[in-house]
Amino acid sequence: MSTFALRIVTPEGEKYNGEATKLSIRATDGDVGILANHADYIAPVDICKASIIDGEGKERLAVCGGGFVTFSKNKASLVCDTFVFLENIDIDFVLKELKDVEEKLEQVKNQREKNILMSHKKRLDLQVEMIEQ
Repeated sequence: MSTFALRIVTPEGEKYNGEATKLSIRATDGDVGILANHADYIAPVDICKASIIDGEGKERLAVCGGGFVTFSKNKASLVCDTFVFLENIDIDFVLKELKDVEEKLEQVKNQREKNILMSHKKRLDLQVEMIEQ
């Protein structure tokens, strides 16, 4: 199967840089599957489960923290707030963080802060969901 170059970056640094046969994510207007030689594309990405099928056919699952994706000249870039591969999820840390976020949500009055906490909670919930599958 044909491949394309895929690079995934977050504020923490590069999370993936290599060949892929497919990238599956959720854009703000629905699920997107990108294959080699896809038409030029740019879209905002929601907080979502992501799947990469690498150049050797191995699937890697992750949680994408939202951002945007571009595809041009058989190269894809995914720039996102966070990107955590399933094998790197520390469930004890995630559960503790989730409890802290839920407690803060009960106390916060400011809508902006509440929105930030809700986004963080959504990312954490997805990580728990992926571990439990």
